[in-house]
Amino acid sequence: ETGVQIGYFTEGQYKGVPLLQVFDLDRMDNQQNMYPDGVFDFVSGAETGAGTINASRGLIYFPTVEPFGKDLRKKLQDNDLADKYCFDSLYTLTKSQAMQYTEKDKFYLEGRYRSSSTGGEISLGAVNVPQGSVTVMAGGIKLQEGVDYTVDYAMGRVRIINSAYLSSGTPITVSTESNTTFSMVTKRMFGVRGTYTVSPELSLGATIMNLHESPLTTKVNYGEEPISNTLAGFDIHLTRSVPFVTKILNMLPFYDTKAQSNLVFEGEVAAFYLATLPQ
Repeated sequence: ETGVQIGYFTEGQYKGVPLLQVFDLDRMDNQQNMYPDGVFDFVSGAETGAGTINASRGLIYFPTVEPFGKDLRKKLQDNDLADKYCFDSLYTLTKSQAMQYTEKDKFYLEGRYRSSSTGGEISLGAVNVPQGSVTVMAGGIKLQEGVDYTVDYAMGRVRIINSAYLSSGTPITVSTESNTTFSMVTKRMFGVRGTYTVSPELSLGATIMNLHESPLTTKVNYGEEPISNTLAGFDIHLTRSVPFVTKILNMLPFYDTKAQSNLVFEGEVAAFYLATLPQ
């Protein structure tokens, strides 16, 4: 409504409270005293312990399962505010489908990091960086790839090849934008199909398939939740001879046939069972 990004709610019991505190990402000061200081609690090792971030990959771990859904509803304690701000579709639909609800897709999470290097190589802190996503600046001047620097996108490293910038001592900044994710999920798909012929005219069939996905760690990324989904279906195929149709057709003028007329009926029904396994 304000036209700009703001880091707090403008109404309700959490009016003016920084969102970092609302989502329990700021509960301590820099000495780890239990007092919020307005800064994200940078506690590494979240992938295996009680932290908030995986520092090596830059992944944020919220302390609740659905921070923008049911857990936010519990905090707000107001159905009207919850319906206005809670992004429940984020946890019931795919990412692309959830993004269609633009009135709820309003939350942004942004992070920055800074590193230094005394040599001509600069690490990006990630591997498999997308082509063309790296920008290198020297004293406010944008450098040209292939002329002033090269990028090893597979290893995530930038090498400055223009010695003039290295010898001058000009501060060099590197920025990159990456949506690359690493799958840490084991997947298994199993299916069975059976057909039973009751008679030459009637056959019945059934199909069942199961997709099982489970993460390799106890804490999982968004979109990699453990699931066990099952699809079950039943189908029927019926063919009946209907000679009276041939007789009716032969009653038409200038039309005569001895071909057999058949009535074919095919039907299929299926059910999908979605299950999210406990974490």
